Amino acid sequence: MANFSNYTSSTVVSGTKSADYIYNGSYNVTINAGAGNDEIYSGGYATIDGGAGNDSIVNDGVNVSIDGGDGNDSIWGGDGDNSTITGGAGADTIYSGGLNNVITGGTGNDRITLSAVSNVVKYASGDGNDTIYGFNESSILTITGGSYSTQASGDDVIVKVGTGKIRLIGAKGKSLNINKTHRTKTITLTKGADTLSNNLLNVKITAGAGNDSIYNSAVKVTISGGEGNDSIQNSAENVTIYGGAGNDSIYNAQWGDNVTISGGKGDDRIINSGSNVTIDGGTDNDYISNGGDNVSINGGTGNDYIRNYGKFVTINGGAGADYIHSDGYDNTIAGGKGNDRTTLSATGNVVKYAAGDGNDTIYGFNESDILTITGGSYSTQASGDNVIVTVGKGKIVLVDAKGKSLNINKDKTTDVITLTKSADDLENYFRNVSITAGAGNDSIRNYGNNATILGDAGNDYIYNNGDYVTVNAGAGDDYIYNRGANTSISGGDGDDDIWSNGTNVSINGGAGNDHIENNASNVTINAGKGNDSLWGGAGNDTFIYKSGDGKDIIYGFDDNDLLKITGTFSASYDSSANEVAFKVGSTANAITLRNFTATSFNVNGTAYHVSGDKLVKG
Repeated sequence: MANFSNYTSSTVVSGTKSADYIYNGSYNVTINAGAGNDEIYSGGYATIDGGAGNDSIVNDGVNVSIDGGDGNDSIWGGDGDNSTITGGAGADTIYSGGLNNVITGGTGNDRITLSAVSNVVKYASGDGNDTIYGFNESSILTITGGSYSTQASGDDVIVKVGTGKIRLIGAKGKSLNINKTHRTKTITLTKGADTLSNNLLNVKITAGAGNDSIYNSAVKVTISGGEGNDSIQNSAENVTIYGGAGNDSIYNAQWGDNVTISGGKGDDRIINSGSNVTIDGGTDNDYISNGGDNVSINGGTGNDYIRNYGKFVTINGGAGADYIHSDGYDNTIAGGKGNDRTTLSATGNVVKYAAGDGNDTIYGFNESDILTITGGSYSTQASGDNVIVTVGKGKIVLVDAKGKSLNINKDKTTDVITLTKSADDLENYFRNVSITAGAGNDSIRNYGNNATILGDAGNDYIYNNGDYVTVNAGAGDDYIYNRGANTSISGGDGDDDIWSNGTNVSINGGAGNDHIENNASNVTINAGKGNDSLWGGAGNDTFIYKSGDGKDIIYGFDDNDLLKITGTFSASYDSSANEVAFKVGSTANAITLRNFTATSFNVNGTAYHVSGDKLVKG
């Protein structure tokens, strides 16, 4: 059985024609398992094709597409919502615990279990004899290719289609939706002060005038508060809320993901704890508090107060004198037109200013933050402990920023962070960032993808947890710890310590006596000049040595590894020490393999094995 583990986003994982074990721990991933009885475990947004064979597929993500392919497949959909599951040909077992899923058993006698509401099961004439557990009033059964009839059988309902049938377990006496589509129901309240608690799916609620109280716990709902000072509370996904005119209070709980909120006219109070939410305060002076991630906030017109605790949030204060306070990191903030105040209490934020926005004040701006300016040139000057950035007739006051290394960029797609020449400490969460540390013993911790890190001179500490990152530690005795995938690491001159747990990594130790240890797969290690100690990990590792590089020791060389040697070489085996020593050019013991597990040694693409005290081809 071949094993595949993936932690890289936006990639394709392909199995073999035999039985594979595939684990996916990232998002936006396509898995093509191929033929064979495969085991697939996946989370995040993914497209999964089990291929032919009796596959076992376990999914823990949302917005997932699963096709079991031919064979008797077992598909466990977990709690994933908004997913499509197709069993394919064969007697499949399918479990769906999420909302708003579309499930097709395919041909064969399939067993389908639903443990949540608002799911659609599709059946085509000729698909076989299927059994469905958990089918209720919120579920829909669609039938194509033939007419159908229903009859009760004990507590069950049997739906006959041609020579096949679907048994709905425990469905007798329920109002069943067969070959029906969801029609949006409308609930219209009175013009007075109404109170409504809704748990019906696919409902449109129109409150009308009056100070209304609306509580919603169902998905796919649209709520219009209308006129009046309304109180609207939501705890479900895929909901749209319009506050309407009046001073409204809108609360969206942490379960309220993928929600759109519009405050409308009036001084609204909007509190959000859900993720993937869009908020528009509308007109007048609004209070907006956000605790969710991946949220877009627009204060609209008026003097708004916006408090943010989430990360990966985009904030635009809109027109008016706004106050924005952000405790989250990796956010993008624009005050908009008017004299705005912004307070940053965390690192890694981008503040945007356009010519004509007004006179803004920013508190807490530091070396990890970026100020981007569009629409005009700028100049800076110190004023007491502050730095004033002048853009046309407007200005930005960076409070207590004097003496700091500031990142002010004009119309740049790649942000640049330049540290001082002393010992700096930086924690970065930005994507597409270039970091230059300068001289000094610096400490850099990076969590952003697509970053470039230059340690420069000094004994630097560099920690990377981002993918697609390039690290050049520069001169000095550096310590580098990498957890990112698809990363390139260069230690530079000096006796470096390099540790890596990321897949698809390239490591160059540079000059000096380096210690390089790899604990992941598909890594290329070029130790460079000096007497280096190297450790390979599981998977296909490649070690590169050039004549004159020094005397290197490689630990843990196995049958999957490749040793590339530039220059003439010979090799000997010491049985007492269980070591293989390579002489490269005139350098004896240029490379020593210790604690190896290999029975066949791949050197320059040619297989070697131990024969007596020598390493011979074959």
